[in-house]
Amino acid sequence: MKDTKFWLQLLLSAVLGIGGTSLLVAFKEQLPELFYNIFLYVVWSVVVVKLTDLMFGGLIKRLTDWIKKKQRQRTRRKTANRLFDKWLDLTKLIEEVISNDWKPNEDQKHKYFDFHLWFTANRSRYLSSWYEFDRLRTDMAHDSIYWDSTRDIGYEVFRENYKDPFSYFYAPLSIEHLCHILERRQAGEVRIVMSKLTELTLEFVRWTRLE
Repeated sequence: MKDTKFWLQLLLSAVLGIGGTSLLVAFKEQLPELFYNIFLYVVWSVVVVKLTDLMFGGLIKRLTDWIKKKQRQRTRRKTANRLFDKWLDLTKLIEEVISNDWKPNEDQKHKYFDFHLWFTANRSRYLSSWYEFDRLRTDMAHDSIYWDSTRDIGYEVFRENYKDPFSYFYAPLSIEHLCHILERRQAGEVRIVMSKLTELTLEFVRWTRLE
Protein backbone atom coordinates (compact mmCIF):
# COMPACT_ATOMS: atom_id res chain seq x y z
CA MET A 1 0.00 0.00 0.00
CA LYS A 2 2.81 2.41 0.93
CA ASP A 3 4.67 1.55 -2.26
CA THR A 4 1.53 2.14 -4.29
CA LYS A 5 0.92 5.50 -2.63
CA PHE A 6 4.57 6.47 -3.15
CA TRP A 7 4.43 5.75 -6.86
CA LEU A 8 1.10 7.52 -7.22
CA GLN A 9 2.51 10.62 -5.55
CA LEU A 10 5.60 10.44 -7.73
CA LEU A 11 3.62 10.05 -10.93
CA LEU A 12 1.19 12.80 -10.02
CA SER A 13 4.05 15.11 -9.17
CA ALA A 14 5.62 14.40 -12.56
CA VAL A 15 2.33 14.96 -14.38
CA LEU A 16 1.10 17.97 -12.42
CA GLY A 17 4.46 19.72 -12.10
CA ILE A 18 5.72 21.94 -9.28
CA GLY A 19 2.30 23.42 -8.55
CA GLY A 20 0.76 19.98 -8.33
CA THR A 21 3.49 18.76 -6.01
CA SER A 22 2.91 21.69 -3.68
CA LEU A 23 -0.80 20.94 -3.70
CA LEU A 24 -0.18 17.31 -2.77
CA VAL A 25 2.07 18.34 0.09
CA ALA A 26 -0.51 20.81 1.39
CA PHE A 27 -3.29 18.25 1.30
CA LYS A 28 -1.08 15.62 2.95
CA GLU A 29 -0.35 17.98 5.83
CA GLN A 30 -3.97 19.05 6.32
CA LEU A 31 -5.95 15.85 5.68
CA PRO A 32 -6.12 12.67 7.75
CA GLU A 33 -4.31 9.80 6.09
CA LEU A 34 -7.51 8.04 5.03
CA PHE A 35 -8.94 11.15 3.32
CA TYR A 36 -5.58 11.94 1.78
CA ASN A 37 -5.41 8.42 0.28
CA ILE A 38 -8.92 8.84 -1.13
CA PHE A 39 -7.99 12.25 -2.51
CA LEU A 40 -4.86 10.74 -4.07
CA TYR A 41 -6.77 8.01 -5.89
CA VAL A 42 -9.51 10.38 -7.06
CA VAL A 43 -6.97 12.81 -8.51
CA TRP A 44 -5.09 9.99 -10.17
CA SER A 45 -8.30 8.64 -11.71
CA VAL A 46 -9.11 12.07 -13.14
CA VAL A 47 -5.59 12.42 -14.52
CA VAL A 48 -5.77 8.97 -16.15
CA VAL A 49 -9.11 9.81 -17.76
CA LYS A 50 -7.80 13.12 -19.08
CA LEU A 51 -4.59 11.58 -20.40
CA THR A 52 -6.52 8.79 -22.08
CA ASP A 53 -8.82 11.33 -23.72
CA LEU A 54 -5.84 13.37 -24.95
CA MET A 55 -4.06 10.33 -26.33
CA PHE A 56 -6.99 8.35 -27.75
CA GLY A 57 -9.96 10.76 -27.75
CA GLY A 58 -9.74 11.47 -31.48
CA LEU A 59 -9.33 7.81 -32.31
CA ILE A 60 -12.26 6.82 -30.11
CA LYS A 61 -14.45 9.51 -31.69
CA ARG A 62 -13.54 8.38 -35.21
CA LEU A 63 -14.27 4.79 -34.25
CA THR A 64 -17.61 5.77 -32.71
CA ASP A 65 -18.56 7.81 -35.79
CA TRP A 66 -17.59 4.91 -38.05
CA ILE A 67 -19.74 2.48 -36.06
CA LYS A 68 -22.71 4.87 -36.17
CA LYS A 69 -22.26 5.33 -39.92
CA LYS A 70 -22.23 1.57 -40.49
CA GLN A 71 -25.36 1.19 -38.39
CA ARG A 72 -27.14 3.88 -40.43
CA GLN A 73 -26.05 2.20 -43.67
CA ARG A 74 -27.33 -1.19 -42.52
CA THR A 75 -30.64 0.34 -41.48
CA ARG A 76 -30.97 2.15 -44.82
CA ARG A 77 -30.23 -1.01 -46.81
CA LYS A 78 -32.66 -3.05 -44.75
CA THR A 79 -35.37 -0.42 -45.25
CA ALA A 80 -34.71 -0.26 -49.01
CA ASN A 81 -34.93 -4.04 -49.35
CA ARG A 82 -38.15 -4.11 -47.36
CA LEU A 83 -39.59 -1.33 -49.52
CA PHE A 84 -38.70 -3.25 -52.69
CA ASP A 85 -40.36 -6.45 -51.41
CA LYS A 86 -43.52 -4.62 -50.36
CA TRP A 87 -43.75 -2.73 -53.62
CA LEU A 88 -43.40 -5.96 -55.63
CA ASP A 89 -46.19 -7.54 -53.58
CA LEU A 90 -48.41 -4.50 -54.10
CA THR A 91 -47.84 -4.50 -57.87
CA LYS A 92 -48.65 -8.20 -57.96
CA LEU A 93 -51.93 -7.51 -56.19
CA ILE A 94 -52.81 -4.65 -58.54
CA GLU A 95 -51.96 -6.82 -61.54
CA GLU A 96 -54.34 -9.51 -60.25
CA VAL A 97 -57.12 -6.96 -59.91
CA ILE A 98 -56.46 -5.57 -63.40
CA SER A 99 -56.67 -9.10 -64.81
CA ASN A 100 -60.01 -9.54 -63.04
CA ASP A 101 -61.51 -6.51 -64.79
CA TRP A 102 -60.98 -4.22 -61.78
CA LYS A 103 -63.15 -6.36 -59.52
CA PRO A 104 -61.22 -7.19 -56.31
CA ASN A 105 -62.33 -10.04 -54.09
CA GLU A 106 -62.50 -9.88 -50.29
CA ASP A 107 -59.03 -11.30 -49.79
CA GLN A 108 -57.54 -8.71 -52.13
CA LYS A 109 -59.40 -5.94 -50.30
CA HIS A 110 -57.85 -7.01 -46.99
CA LYS A 111 -54.38 -7.39 -48.52
CA TYR A 112 -54.54 -3.94 -50.06
CA PHE A 113 -55.51 -2.34 -46.76
CA ASP A 114 -52.53 -4.06 -45.12
CA PHE A 115 -50.27 -2.52 -47.78
CA HIS A 116 -51.90 0.85 -47.21
CA LEU A 117 -51.13 0.62 -43.50
CA TRP A 118 -47.55 -0.56 -44.04
CA PHE A 119 -46.60 2.17 -46.52
CA THR A 120 -48.29 4.83 -44.41
CA ALA A 121 -46.53 3.69 -41.23
CA ASN A 122 -43.10 3.30 -42.84
CA ARG A 123 -42.99 6.22 -45.26
CA SER A 124 -40.85 8.28 -42.87
CA ARG A 125 -38.27 5.46 -42.84
CA TYR A 126 -37.60 5.40 -46.56
CA LEU A 127 -38.65 8.79 -47.92
CA SER A 128 -35.61 10.80 -46.82
CA SER A 129 -33.29 8.25 -48.46
CA TRP A 130 -35.53 7.98 -51.53
CA TYR A 131 -35.56 11.75 -52.00
CA GLU A 132 -31.77 11.88 -51.73
CA PHE A 133 -31.46 9.04 -54.25
CA ASP A 134 -33.89 10.69 -56.66
CA ARG A 135 -32.07 14.01 -56.37
CA LEU A 136 -28.61 12.55 -57.01
CA ARG A 137 -29.34 9.96 -59.68
CA THR A 138 -28.74 10.70 -63.37
CA ASP A 139 -31.88 10.30 -65.47
CA MET A 140 -31.75 7.57 -68.07
CA ALA A 141 -32.39 8.47 -71.69
CA HIS A 142 -35.90 6.96 -71.73
CA ASP A 143 -37.07 8.42 -68.39
CA SER A 144 -38.94 11.38 -69.84
CA ILE A 145 -41.23 9.30 -72.10
CA TYR A 146 -43.44 8.51 -69.12
CA TRP A 147 -44.18 12.07 -68.04
CA ASP A 148 -44.08 14.38 -71.03
CA SER A 149 -47.82 15.10 -70.87
CA THR A 150 -49.63 16.33 -67.75
CA ARG A 151 -52.49 14.00 -68.71
CA ASP A 152 -50.34 10.88 -68.39
CA ILE A 153 -50.36 8.75 -65.28
CA GLY A 154 -46.57 8.81 -65.47
CA TYR A 155 -46.64 12.57 -64.99
CA GLU A 156 -48.86 12.25 -61.92
CA VAL A 157 -46.74 9.49 -60.40
CA PHE A 158 -43.22 10.71 -61.18
CA ARG A 159 -43.71 14.48 -61.31
CA GLU A 160 -46.61 15.45 -59.08
CA ASN A 161 -45.75 12.76 -56.53
CA TYR A 162 -41.98 12.75 -57.03
CA LYS A 163 -41.23 12.81 -53.29
CA ASP A 164 -43.24 9.64 -52.80
CA PRO A 165 -44.34 8.10 -56.12
CA PHE A 166 -45.57 4.96 -54.32
CA SER A 167 -48.28 7.05 -52.67
CA TYR A 168 -50.22 7.17 -55.93
CA PHE A 169 -50.90 3.46 -55.46
CA TYR A 170 -51.05 3.03 -51.69
CA ALA A 171 -52.66 6.30 -50.53
CA PRO A 172 -56.30 5.38 -51.30
CA LEU A 173 -58.00 3.90 -48.23
CA SER A 174 -59.44 1.00 -50.18
CA ILE A 175 -58.63 -0.94 -53.29
CA GLU A 176 -62.05 -0.01 -54.66
CA HIS A 177 -60.98 3.63 -54.53
CA LEU A 178 -57.68 2.76 -56.23
CA CYS A 179 -59.56 0.86 -58.93
CA HIS A 180 -61.79 3.89 -59.50
CA ILE A 181 -58.64 5.96 -60.10
CA LEU A 182 -56.82 3.44 -62.27
CA GLU A 183 -59.65 2.05 -64.40
CA ARG A 184 -59.86 5.41 -66.15
CA ARG A 185 -56.41 4.61 -67.52
CA GLN A 186 -55.33 2.07 -70.06
CA ALA A 187 -54.23 -1.12 -68.28
CA GLY A 188 -51.05 -1.17 -70.35
CA GLU A 189 -50.25 2.37 -69.26
CA VAL A 190 -50.67 1.42 -65.60
CA ARG A 191 -48.42 -1.62 -66.07
CA ILE A 192 -45.70 0.47 -67.72
CA VAL A 193 -45.66 2.99 -64.88
CA MET A 194 -45.59 0.26 -62.23
CA SER A 195 -42.76 -1.45 -64.11
CA LYS A 196 -40.83 1.82 -64.28
CA LEU A 197 -41.30 2.38 -60.56
CA THR A 198 -40.10 -1.17 -59.92
CA GLU A 199 -36.93 -0.43 -61.92
CA LEU A 200 -36.38 2.74 -59.90
CA THR A 201 -36.89 0.89 -56.62
CA LEU A 202 -34.36 -1.76 -57.61
CA GLU A 203 -31.95 1.03 -58.58
CA PHE A 204 -32.60 2.57 -55.15
CA VAL A 205 -31.73 -0.73 -53.44
CA ARG A 206 -28.46 -0.95 -55.38
CA TRP A 207 -27.68 2.69 -54.57
CA THR A 208 -27.93 2.02 -50.82
CA ARG A 209 -25.41 -0.81 -51.22
CA LEU A 210 -22.82 1.47 -52.82
CA GLU A 211 -22.57 3.81 -49.86
